[in-house]
Amino acid sequence: MTEKGLAILEDIKAKHFPNGYQRHAQGGKDYRFSRKGQAEFKRAAKLQAIKHRQAIS
Repeated sequence: MTEKGLAILEDIKAKHFPNGYQRHAQGGKDYRFSRKGQAEFKRAAKLQAIKHRQAIS
């Protein structure tokens, strides 16, 4: 990175994050790609399709 680029980034950080940036703790387990998560996604998609069909007719 160039000196100017770094200066721009520092300026943006100072402007938008005056107190510094801290990552928010993420709770829970991400299971979107597990078997359980995939099954839940499929079930939700089916329910959504049923709702849409009822809304149309």
